[in-house]
Parts: sequence; C-alpha cells; structure tokens
Amino acid sequence: MTESFKDKLRSLSFPRKLGQKEKVPVINEDTGRVGGYYTKHWDGKQDVNVTPESVAVTAKTQEELEA
Repeated sequence: MTESFKDKLRSLSFPRKLGQKEKVPVINEDTGRVGGYYTKHWDGKQDVNVTPESVAVTAKTQEELEA
C-alpha cells in the first residue's frame, strides 16, 4: 500500500450505525465550564444544545440610581 493511498483512507469518513449519536461537551469560553453539548447524529445531522447560566437581577428606582 502506498503512502498516498494510506492518507486517502485516513481522510474517509464513515457514518455511524443507524440510530447512534455522539455527544460532545462544549466549553464556555468565559467560565471554562461545560455550557452545552454538540450532538453528531448517524445521518449527518448536527445539533447544539446550550444552557445559559442564570443571572441575578435587582430592581432599583431612578432615585436610588442618582444617589
């Protein structure tokens, strides 16, 4: 087997078995924690599910902001 043929074989992509999927975690660049998941399906479809972090919100009146 020639080296160029070996390189060609390495470049081929084989689909997963029917019904299988691969779930890869996605890292949030700001916090360094897992922010969601990237899913590769057997039929070539791709999904990304991102879960945003909660935010603490407080309400202030205009007078409190000016003081």
